[in-house]
Amino acid sequence: MNQTQTRSLRKKVLSLILAVVMVVSLLPISAFASGDSKASTTAATSDGYEYNIMFLDCGRKYYSVDNIKKIIDNASAAGFNYIQLAVGNDGLRFLLDDMSLTVNGTTYDSGKVTDAIHAGNVAYNKTFDGDVGGRYYPYSTDVNELTQTEMDTIIAYAASKGMGVIPCVNTPGHMDAILDAAEELTGKTCSYNGSVRTIDVTNTTAVAFTQALLQKYIDYFAGKGCQLFNMGADEYANDKYTGGSMGFGKLQSTGKYSYYVQYVNDVAKMIKNAKMTPMAFNDGIYFNNNTSSGTFDTDIVICYWSNGWTDYSPMSEARLVAEGFKLINTNGSYYWVLGKTDAQCSSSKASGFSKTTFPSGTVDNPVGSMFCIWADYPGAETEESVISKTAATIAAFGKALPEIGIKSSGGTALTLNGSTELTVPGNAEATWSVDPAGVIELQSSGNADDKSAITGKSVIAKAVSAGTAKVTATVDDKTTYTTTLTVTDPSTVDVTVAVNGTKTITVDGYYNGSYATEDTTIATASAVGTAAVDRTENEVTTIESGKQYLIVHKRSGLVLNDSTSGNGILLGEKANSSDQLWTITKYSSSSSNAYTIQGVAKNYITEIGNGSATLGTSKGYVQMAYNSNGYWNIYDKPYWTNYYLNQYGGASSTMAAGYKADGASDDGSQWQIYRVTPGTKATTTITFNGVSKGTTTVTIGNVTYKIHVVAEDPSKVTPLKLEYWITNAPIASVTGADSESRDKVLKSEAYKVYFTNIAAKADGVASPDGVDVTTIAPANTSHDNRTVYYWRCRMLDTTLANNSTSMTQQQTADGGDDETMSGVGFTKIRYYGSSWQVFTENNEWVTVDTDKNQLIAYYLEYIKVSDEVESFAADWGNRGDGSKGGWLDTSKYCTLSMQVVYEDGTTNPTNTTASALKSKTIVYGYWKDKNGRGIGTIMLDGQEYEIYKVTSETGAATASFSGYDATVTNFDWDGNERTVWEGDASSSVSIHNDATGFSTEGANANLCWDENKEAILLRVYVRAKVTEDSLTVNYYDESNTTLPFYSYNIAVASGTTFNNDFAYSNGSLINNTVTNIKNVTQTVNWKLKEMPEIGAQYRYSDYTFTNANKETGNKVVNLYYKFKTEKTFVVDFGLPLHIEKTDINPALASANITEVAVGKSLYATINANVDYSIDYILNKTIDGSDRVTVTYSGTNKDTGKDDSATYNLTVIPATSVYYEDSFATFTNANGTKNVAQVDNAAKGIWTKVTDGTTQTNVNQALEALGGTTNTKHVYGYDPAYANSSKFSMGSATKVTVAADTYKEGKTKWPTATFTFNGTGFDVISLTDNTSGAIFVDVYKGTATSGDSVKSYAVNNYYSYKQNENGQWVVSKDGNNALYQIPVMKVSGLDYGEYTAVIRVAYSSFFDQTTKNEYNFWLDAIRVYDPMGKDNATYEQDKEGYPQYIKLHDELVKTGSSIDAKLGRTVFIDGAAEATIAQYKNYGPNNEVYLANGQAITFKIPANANIASIQIGAKVPNGTAKMTVTGTDDPKEISSATEMYYKVNVDATAADKVVAIANKGTGILSLTNLKITFKTNPNATVTLAALTDDDQANAVAQVRALFAEPVEPFNPDLFTASWGHSVRKGDTATLTVKTSEDVEAIEVDGQMIDKYVTRTERSGWGWWAKTVTFREFTYTDTATVTKDYTVCAVNGKGVSSDAITATLTVRPSVRDWLHGIFGKWF
Repeated sequence: MNQTQTRSLRKKVLSLILAVVMVVSLLPISAFASGDSKASTTAATSDGYEYNIMFLDCGRKYYSVDNIKKIIDNASAAGFNYIQLAVGNDGLRFLLDDMSLTVNGTTYDSGKVTDAIHAGNVAYNKTFDGDVGGRYYPYSTDVNELTQTEMDTIIAYAASKGMGVIPCVNTPGHMDAILDAAEELTGKTCSYNGSVRTIDVTNTTAVAFTQALLQKYIDYFAGKGCQLFNMGADEYANDKYTGGSMGFGKLQSTGKYSYYVQYVNDVAKMIKNAKMTPMAFNDGIYFNNNTSSGTFDTDIVICYWSNGWTDYSPMSEARLVAEGFKLINTNGSYYWVLGKTDAQCSSSKASGFSKTTFPSGTVDNPVGSMFCIWADYPGAETEESVISKTAATIAAFGKALPEIGIKSSGGTALTLNGSTELTVPGNAEATWSVDPAGVIELQSSGNADDKSAITGKSVIAKAVSAGTAKVTATVDDKTTYTTTLTVTDPSTVDVTVAVNGTKTITVDGYYNGSYATEDTTIATASAVGTAAVDRTENEVTTIESGKQYLIVHKRSGLVLNDSTSGNGILLGEKANSSDQLWTITKYSSSSSNAYTIQGVAKNYITEIGNGSATLGTSKGYVQMAYNSNGYWNIYDKPYWTNYYLNQYGGASSTMAAGYKADGASDDGSQWQIYRVTPGTKATTTITFNGVSKGTTTVTIGNVTYKIHVVAEDPSKVTPLKLEYWITNAPIASVTGADSESRDKVLKSEAYKVYFTNIAAKADGVASPDGVDVTTIAPANTSHDNRTVYYWRCRMLDTTLANNSTSMTQQQTADGGDDETMSGVGFTKIRYYGSSWQVFTENNEWVTVDTDKNQLIAYYLEYIKVSDEVESFAADWGNRGDGSKGGWLDTSKYCTLSMQVVYEDGTTNPTNTTASALKSKTIVYGYWKDKNGRGIGTIMLDGQEYEIYKVTSETGAATASFSGYDATVTNFDWDGNERTVWEGDASSSVSIHNDATGFSTEGANANLCWDENKEAILLRVYVRAKVTEDSLTVNYYDESNTTLPFYSYNIAVASGTTFNNDFAYSNGSLINNTVTNIKNVTQTVNWKLKEMPEIGAQYRYSDYTFTNANKETGNKVVNLYYKFKTEKTFVVDFGLPLHIEKTDINPALASANITEVAVGKSLYATINANVDYSIDYILNKTIDGSDRVTVTYSGTNKDTGKDDSATYNLTVIPATSVYYEDSFATFTNANGTKNVAQVDNAAKGIWTKVTDGTTQTNVNQALEALGGTTNTKHVYGYDPAYANSSKFSMGSATKVTVAADTYKEGKTKWPTATFTFNGTGFDVISLTDNTSGAIFVDVYKGTATSGDSVKSYAVNNYYSYKQNENGQWVVSKDGNNALYQIPVMKVSGLDYGEYTAVIRVAYSSFFDQTTKNEYNFWLDAIRVYDPMGKDNATYEQDKEGYPQYIKLHDELVKTGSSIDAKLGRTVFIDGAAEATIAQYKNYGPNNEVYLANGQAITFKIPANANIASIQIGAKVPNGTAKMTVTGTDDPKEISSATEMYYKVNVDATAADKVVAIANKGTGILSLTNLKITFKTNPNATVTLAALTDDDQANAVAQVRALFAEPVEPFNPDLFTASWGHSVRKGDTATLTVKTSEDVEAIEVDGQMIDKYVTRTERSGWGWWAKTVTFREFTYTDTATVTKDYTVCAVNGKGVSSDAITATLTVRPSVRDWLHGIFGKWF
């Protein structure tokens, strides 16, 4: 406040001196205040009054940012100009980002201080767990402290409301949490005589620690522009000294009060040095009027709250004023105290507050007043209830306060172009000015003639530029008021981010998209938008517990509100806001209709009575029932009578209360309930990534972000703590580690925890790869004189609730607190991008929240109980073979034994007797007082073996003892073996059941000892790891020698092989044993029933063991079997098979089936359905016969007994199989393997895209091998794809690449990978004018790098359009997308296993898009010959030995020129005017495109071995009608999927010319001609050459095909005769007689139009007539007896039906003589 009084001329000099002194003395408080927050005014009223303060005790009780904002709202509206936040009062509920302290030369890192303060807050909360001062209000909170970012937000928000923030950190008393931290960190006693909340001011360590901490907070708040700081300084040690003169009296009586005086003055000096005004409460200042122990600094503003009580005697208000102090009226009679209903000031009382009335007298000139909300019992109220209950009191108190200084209607924080109205107290006339000019313009009544000075009762301050300006109002040339306005430009935001770091902000609005910064080498930015969601309201008839609802009165339409009205609950108009929502939750009660109904203000409907309804903060429940007449009743039964919530008082009432008479049916008791899903506004999350130091900008929406990238100093980063535990026991000693003491959660005794503080500056930590935790955590260490071994690391979320002893994931030393399975595992640690991160078991870096995450390295103890498997456990016991052990209660024990089971059924030990198992057994103590114990954690390490299953069996154990040394003497096993773990073979397996609080559910029942002397037997099923020395046993189905149906390895010593005499002999094996690496004899077993890990479809089937052999130097043996199968199904697509029970056996239709079970598959997931059908779903490419067992169980109709039937099914691939894109593995440019589900992913990220026709739950047609049910479906056709007009099955996987997608060392080109067995494959894609290149490498086996066997580069760019002549021409402007194009075809590979890697890489050479980027879509893959090239299996379906002829290549090969005499295909263009044309390829290189009217012709050579002829066809766009000449079965095709269609021509006896034409509107695409054979042809088929006649006939046929239909021509006379037979070589003449309507004849396609008109008589006698006819002749040289086709043609060119004229040819004379005499020679 700057206040200046005018003076008379007589006192001019004195006035000037006084003015200067006053201004200078006040400048630090007002004019020079700076930072983020300014008070609403820096001036007082004319009597020096300047502070209207709203005080909130947020040290004892945590308040969220949102709720503090609500209190600020209430205070601002009431006229308060300051909010005082007592963040430090008993608790310390606000933590800075940097909490590091240096005390007496010792530095305590930020993490340690933070943890210590947090622990102090938690401990403080627990002090309310019991009765406190006769009141029971337990207090707990999920969040205990505000963060620095949150406090920044609060300060800025207060400023926007015209309020300043006054921090209060109370010392040297009321500092429970700080005192705990001081003693924990310094290791010294800091409390005053045992007080839990007051330091000893004579203790230098205590004072140094407290003042060092205070300095952190003073610096922070001063930096935020705060003007005052309250040090508290009240009630010294009043928890320790509860009577008489209490703690201050104790200081004075012991002569130590002077230390308190000095402490207060020192803190005041610290505050003043920071340019803030110190404040303190009054009771300690000159307590008991003691002025002899020192002088308090009178710059301290005194908050006077109490004049004391009996024997407690603070100095009076008047004395303090006389001593020179300024006072703030903090009258304790007006307090609002949580948990003390007798100390909660009402609004009526508050309205009578007077600023001058103090507790014991009157002060005429206080500088302020303060209304306080204290949290003596923080659990007595919720945050929300505090806000609700104090709102009226705050308003009334504020109304009683004087107006202060300049009032700003819009606060003091303005945005650019914003404005606020300014007035002074009393709305007086004032002269207004602003300094500096240019930030604020002053306007009066819209007139801004003088923008820097103006006169009026009010003024409009308009923000014209960013900055800070001071506005001054001078009243009557006497009183001056000032306020400081701060203007920010919302269109410009500064963002600071570290190099390699990220900064994320969320803004309102939807700005999803890609944004480039001005300089991407400095920083990059990305924005992900979330669209707005509208609020929905749906009326309900049932309640979903825990959801939000609107409760609407049916008759009136009024809505139930969470506030009272009279004796009931308020009914109001619907407001469409969240304020009217209620959370309805099912209540745990015997009544099914019991619910809790809680409003947004956290009030419950606690009771419905007669004419009343009550809201309260304590949880209560009422009854709710839905009436079938369409309404709800809400009722309660407080006194055994139902009272129904009713619009009480009639149809115009706004109160809901209980009503009894006809309450349920009364229309006033009828309610409608709506499930409400709140709407959300559109938001965008913007992520800024720092690349290198510097500044750049990016504009997103209407905001320009200035990004400042700075380097971070790792040496200033708070270290990260990694703790060392063995289950719930902290490791007793870790060399080189730090340690600290902690309190148990459930017990009071402390325990020590060892940990490593990981420094960000340590080698490798601040790097992209970080460091492996094994370089930090020791491999082994000592615990209770035993060696323990590193197991793994877990990151725990200590705020996440669970069922452990600690009730959260926090690992403590309390009994049974086992968190080893909680949280997430991690293997690496790094400090990167301004945050600590761990690399988790999910293969991703995750940020560590040091406030809530606990990082632990867990250890296990080593127990040796088996030869093959190393084992580790958290518990320690004695070996069961009598070996020396530790203490054990010989009457209370339990045992754990292990047996190893090999894949061939061999076990070690060979049996489970005590004598065999005693050396494999550990004896533990039985915990009778805890009703048993769980197995805890057992870690199994397979060494040379992988573990694939663990089972457990329980039983009873008997042991004898020598001292404590145990020897097991007997086991009695229960025979209840259960699988406790099964999964992918692993070297390391963990078996777990909590040692205490163990589970008995499911398999856990066999992992606990719940009876004394109980035994557990773990059977560990192992398979040998593949090594250079290991031996291999393969089991083959003779019908599929590609892939063994089972295989296992035997670990042996180097040089060991199978017996040289190992052999098959008469259906069994001989010399089939081998000694493994553990000296155990294993037997190669041919009896499948004895091998438990072989699938039931093999073990229990009807089979014959047929052969065995050795290979690879006797290191591999192969066993062969022939299996009987009931049904074999063929798959030619990757879609699932749906198999009904009647597909397996029609008799099952009438069977009484109750269950169906399926065995395992080599290639698929098999699901059994409730209707007893099964689904066979391929999960990888299939390349052999897959044998599956299906067992139906039920009741035998004849016997009435349980029965079952097992069927063996086989699934095999067709000669080619078409797979969807999901069968490939996709790797993004950033190395991740996930596929984005929305088409807005970044470049280099694979994305699933759809065309709007996505098909799901689609099955392929079920086709049985050799069956007749689907005879129309050739291999490669399925009706499921008939409508796939765009993407295959409606979806594909897409990626976009650009030049910057690949970044050396950071990103790679995205790839798609698939592995298959076969001889070739097609890659199916979309191709358009945004497509680019792919590079494909084919590797042998499963390798994905190294030397490839094939490499290809394919450009997928394609753009075309149809010109005015109907021709397709290349055009970059074309917008036609061609779907499901085989953009590359690989064939001719030797049959075997291959892996194809499709790499999508950008190259400007292939970029035709002009966008510097292009796309690739992987839509499908077709694999050829998955079961081998020449597999006789397919003969049964007439699909044997397929050969494929690519028609495109045949056309291009000879150019299809008219002059190409040896051409094997011709292209015919022109429909009705069809002619042979030069074929030009405008389409992809693997297809022939036929437009309407176009055709292709080829000749198939005669071959009696041909089984079928098929054509591969598809329609890239539209619908085509494929017609094969000579057939009357045109096929309409609209699928873009290449499928095969049967060509119904017979070429077994003679060459066949085939013409295929398109009569549809779309483009018909032809790919391959597929010819199958009856038996192996052992030769490659080729098309026969077309003769000139073939070509001419083909043209005629196509013309005829497209000709308009005409009436048939039937001439009256039409005969043809050769007359007589002729000899070979002679000339023969064909005579054709026709009626006169014939203009020409056609003989074998040759047109003859010359004829002779003749007459002849027809008939006899009188009836004879003269007939005129036309005679045509045709001559030919006789060669062989032959049929000639003759047609008659009329004048319209219409031909008649053909007739046949047979020319009989006899041998020539030479041939005749040779036939007679040739045999003589």
